[in-house]
Amino acid sequence: MPTPNKAIDTLLCRYGIDPRNDASVEQFFETLQKNFTEKEIEEIGDFLLAAESPKFDYVKMAASLPDIKADQKKSPPIPIHGAGTMNKTKLAATVALRAGLSKKVSAEVVDAVLDAIASSLRNSEEVRLVGFGTFSVSKRAARHGANPRTGEIIRTSASRQPKFKAGKKLKDVVN
Repeated sequence: MPTPNKAIDTLLCRYGIDPRNDASVEQFFETLQKNFTEKEIEEIGDFLLAAESPKFDYVKMAASLPDIKADQKKSPPIPIHGAGTMNKTKLAATVALRAGLSKKVSAEVVDAVLDAIASSLRNSEEVRLVGFGTFSVSKRAARHGANPRTGEIIRTSASRQPKFKAGKKLKDVVN
């Protein structure tokens, strides 16, 4: 059952907790003292109090919340959509939930990011997202191959292929 308060949802999503998972929400609030200093807990409380203002900027304020202690970051985040494949629609929904945006706006943001990456690659520019990874373009030379059924020689033309190399932080999260 999702929490009715957008501020609490935003807070939970900031720390990778699915607000719809009651057990995870309870566990998060039970372990606040273990994961945060008293000053950080006060900052979280200030965030929740400030959220009552009609001009409250959820995205900006959520980014200013303290990070979980380093030893707590090693545990895998609780998946928002469960096991399976993350597609563009699920990615936009996750962005909406974590950033406190509408699904429509987050879908536009995801599309804009993907378009910007594709446009940069089209112009042979690298896209470096520090900690996440690097998108680049590699060139494949023309070559000759053989059709396995007939043995006929086939010429493959030169092409440009997109590449992605994961950054250290992404590798650490996966491992």
